[in-house]
Amino acid sequence: MEDNSISEAVWIAWTFVADPGTHADCEATFLIRMISFTVTVGGMLIFALMIGIISDYIADKVDDLKKGKSRIIDTDHTVMLNWNDKSLAIIQQVALANESEGGGTIVVLAINEKEELENTLASAVASNENPLVLHGTEVFFRSGNPLLESQLRRVSTSTARCVISLSLEGLDADEADSTQVRQVMALKALDEFNCHVVVEVQDVDNADLFQLVAPDFAEVIITHDIIGRLMIQCARCPGLANVLEEMMGFEGSEFYFEEHPELTGQSFYDITCRFDEAIPLGIKTANDGRVLINPENDHKIEVGDKILVLAEDNDSYEVNKGEFKIDDVGKVPQLKDEVKQVSGYCSVDGEEVSNQC
Repeated sequence: MEDNSISEAVWIAWTFVADPGTHADCEATFLIRMISFTVTVGGMLIFALMIGIISDYIADKVDDLKKGKSRIIDTDHTVMLNWNDKSLAIIQQVALANESEGGGTIVVLAINEKEELENTLASAVASNENPLVLHGTEVFFRSGNPLLESQLRRVSTSTARCVISLSLEGLDADEADSTQVRQVMALKALDEFNCHVVVEVQDVDNADLFQLVAPDFAEVIITHDIIGRLMIQCARCPGLANVLEEMMGFEGSEFYFEEHPELTGQSFYDITCRFDEAIPLGIKTANDGRVLINPENDHKIEVGDKILVLAEDNDSYEVNKGEFKIDDVGKVPQLKDEVKQVSGYCSVDGEEVSNQC
């Protein structure tokens, strides 16, 4: 080495580290060759260590993706917390609701393994009998504890369109409902959280707990009670099951709320023929949020009130010009007591329905 500077020595040492074959061109002295050999072997070990660290880091990241530990950044999506036997049916109905919009996004956060949930969904989609059709909706799974704020933020719960919290399986009714109370409190603690929340409850006696911890924050659905009542009603009225399936599912026609400022000041009787492709059924009042099914004919539409209609889709109807004439004004029919018992537990588009008729 003609140049004895430190910079030149460092450069030569680096060439020995980066390219093991470089030391073959060193001076033919025992000391220099030993130093070259030592530097080269040390460089090989250092590079092997670096490659190992990088490989482990990449493997950990890939493993996190497989296990659903990465964060989802999205808006106006549907978040489902927990997983049970109703999850696939809910995914199917949400997919049908999103069909008119070209599809949507569903994010499932559960303690189950991500790969297990993905296999369950794939099996349902590929089933030969009654396959699950997503209609362009994408479903993402994340594994984690829905009770933790960090996990809720990981699925962008604060920017979601709605949150569906399902009851845990394998627990008794009181324990499962207490977990749901904790879930509501965890959602309420989120900053800038302002979306509709639906909570599944198993015991009707526990429904009042949610009003105590979070008044008017979430809609409580007592699934066992509703299903039992509907089954009894369908057994007493043959054919009613087909009617309920048609109205409550997103196949065919379903219920929609929409505000129509041009109808403000008119009576419910006046708006009965203002929709060519929809049937007005009730009104959601703006002052207290009540839903009045089939109100009196002289009930006036106020500012902010929403009209409840039965239509094929939310964009399949609009207000007509009102060029019609009604000669015979009928009376509002009275509901039977047994029908009232069922309708008292029904909900329309996420809102509690009043029994007023």
